[in-house]
Order: sequence, then C-alpha cells, then structure tokens
Amino acid sequence: MRGFEQLTVSQLFIVLDKVPKIYLPHDESHHEQSIFDRLEKAGTTIAYAITQIEPLGFHEKVSEILSCDPESSLLVLKQMHYDEEERPILYSINYFRADKFKFHVLRKRV
Repeated sequence: MRGFEQLTVSQLFIVLDKVPKIYLPHDESHHEQSIFDRLEKAGTTIAYAITQIEPLGFHEKVSEILSCDPESSLLVLKQMHYDEEERPILYSINYFRADKFKFHVLRKRV
C-alpha cells in the first residue's frame, strides 16, 4: 500500500477455549472488531493494565515487519490487562519502533 508504514506489531495471548464465553463470544471475528470492544460488549471492561517497558535490539521477525535496520531499536510493552474485579483477562506484547514512538508514564504512589 502506497504511503503506508507499519509502526507496531502486537501479540495478544488469550486462550479462547479457556476463557468463559461471557468474556469473548466465539460468534464474532476478531478481525471485524477490537478485542476490547468485544469484551465490553460481552460485559467485561478492562479497567487497567500493568505494563513493563523494555528496550530491545534487532528481532528477527518483528524488525523485518517494521522495516527496521539491524541497528534500530525497538520498545517492547508487556501488559497484563485486568477487569474491574481485579481478574487478569488479557496478556499482550506490543513492539514499537523506538525512533517513531514516545511514551509518557504516570506513576502514582499507592
């Protein structure tokens, strides 16, 4: 596609046959709707995620998908998403080109 530059790659880890149908009904395609929208439609709201941010050098598959040079860095966000009842619902790994993204982090004392 002309003028298109892929900047992120995401992996979502949710074992559909282990998640109660109330969380993710199997009658809808994840390609047609956001997984977060599907969860909310099914009555599960993601309240927050705990995120670990790590630098990463060259990654054989991801760097190629993102058209990175071998010396380009990536940022990896590993996230566990929780619902309003503090239950872990979704684990995701997101890869970002370090030269294209900047993150702002809010840290609160609890």
